[in-house]
Amino acid sequence: MSVKKNCKFLLILFGLLSLILSFQCSQFSAYATQSKKQNFSTNYTLTGNGGTDMVAIASAQIGKTGKQLGYTEDWCADFVSDCATLAGQSSAIPAHGRADYLDSNILKAGGYKVSKSNAQPGDIAFYDNNYNNSPDHVEIVYQVSGSTVKTFGGNTGSTGSYSTNKVSSPRTYGNILYIIRPNYNNTSISTCPTWATLSTQDNRNIFNIGEQVQFKMNSDNAKYYVIGIDYEGKRIVTSSLTEGYDLYCYAFNFSGNYTAYVSAYNGDNHIESNIVSFKVIDNSATTCPTWANLSTQDNRIIFNIGEQVQFKMSSDNAKYYVIGIDYEGERIVTSPLAEGYDLYCYAFNFSGNYTAYVSAYNGDNHVESNVINFKVYPKADIGTDFYAYIMNPKVQKYLTAESNNNVDVKSKISRFGSPEQVWKFTRKEDGSYKITNCKNKLALDSTETTEPKANVYTYQDCNNECQSWDLFEQSDSYFLKSKYTECVMDIDGGKTDEGTNVQMYTKNDTAAQAFQILKIENYTIKIPGDLNQDGTLSLTDLIPLQQSLLRQTTLTADQAQLADYNGDGSINVLDLMLLKRALLAL
Repeated sequence: MSVKKNCKFLLILFGLLSLILSFQCSQFSAYATQSKKQNFSTNYTLTGNGGTDMVAIASAQIGKTGKQLGYTEDWCADFVSDCATLAGQSSAIPAHGRADYLDSNILKAGGYKVSKSNAQPGDIAFYDNNYNNSPDHVEIVYQVSGSTVKTFGGNTGSTGSYSTNKVSSPRTYGNILYIIRPNYNNTSISTCPTWATLSTQDNRNIFNIGEQVQFKMNSDNAKYYVIGIDYEGKRIVTSSLTEGYDLYCYAFNFSGNYTAYVSAYNGDNHIESNIVSFKVIDNSATTCPTWANLSTQDNRIIFNIGEQVQFKMSSDNAKYYVIGIDYEGERIVTSPLAEGYDLYCYAFNFSGNYTAYVSAYNGDNHVESNVINFKVYPKADIGTDFYAYIMNPKVQKYLTAESNNNVDVKSKISRFGSPEQVWKFTRKEDGSYKITNCKNKLALDSTETTEPKANVYTYQDCNNECQSWDLFEQSDSYFLKSKYTECVMDIDGGKTDEGTNVQMYTKNDTAAQAFQILKIENYTIKIPGDLNQDGTLSLTDLIPLQQSLLRQTTLTADQAQLADYNGDGSINVLDLMLLKRALLAL
């Protein structure tokens, strides 16, 4: 082929590339204004602060596609407009479906431009991806550190389609043309309490005449409480507590039956608590204990074989205690404690179900405590520093770290070694495991609460109890428990749907809590576009792909798999464009 023909061929090829790139960049434009706010997740709480509320609303939509939200054309500006409507900030951000009109609307509504170094969460960032000094994409500022600005927004991604592009996770991205701070209308929101509880100290329900009874109240949004106490059905106390106080003490001078409750107030809004029923007795003629309580350390209910379990007992008039422990319904321990002792330790050598209680004695008089149910399991040691899948055998799905760092279960992914489904196990000195995802390099974590239904996700390594996982053997599988909680890893509702969420839930011995650890030998992480297979993306990965498209070289089988960037089964200029875009984003 002559030099002239070669040049002509190259000009045609680069012309095609330019056409594809301009088509891809056009995905960030928006045209007619469309509102799909009715399809937004409502998993957020409004504070009345415009910037904070914009970030909260957008965060709740991370990972959702244009199709899921209902948008029928390019939707980055529509997404910002809908967030503003839901935040009650339409006057500060008048809606428009085009980024190059939305900026004018915000400025006309009293907004103003700020520099990157002065940006703050809730500001609106306008991008010039076509480098023509006109905005063609818009996102919401999430975080600012110096001159580094992280944003997130709608219609992002490299899928080439508004229906499959997503709401991105916060990232440092692209060419910010300018940042505008809207003239937010910040208000103070008075939130009605949604729940309230009342309890007595140690949850006692029997008291002596003249004894100070301590009531503890709690609520989510209460400014102050009003407590009401009835004696034999008649009101004897109605007392409003000073704002910020959640304890109330009262001494009762008559024996009989009492009830109490509180109302939790925020402005004119209030909600009533549970009702506490209790008795007051005349104990002057007897020293018989009236109550007894038994608990384990930190109220744990799951223990390891061989672990020392500490029992703590209390009572009002006890001279000594006798503890009883049953294993699978049969008595294995009946042990009196020396007078004055209220702690008892025992190591259990068999897995199974146990119950325990104490009798509190004073002479011949005694009272029995509550009954504690707990379980003992063999704690697993399956090695350290290895890679594995975590699979639920019932649903035949694998623990998967999503792009928004949430964890769910999905069918096995084979592309690029499925790093989102591969986990590195590192055993700690205490026998627990740090479990790290191979794609995002974040640690498996559970929300910092002991309540059921806490979410499971991945987060930066904090080396805390929420990221320390004990593995317990059960039949041909394991259950996983973080050291922070007595709940265990669970597939929400035991569902078999693709993408079902993973959570922490009370141990119930169902198949939703049984997982197999499938070790992988000689695992290597494969990165899309990493043609030289050095573990990072660089310009040296671009050269062999360009040469291959120009038919100047032939890719190896491994290179060909990595060169198919979008996984459509063919290697073409679209893969080259996506690799270039990934390099620009670094």
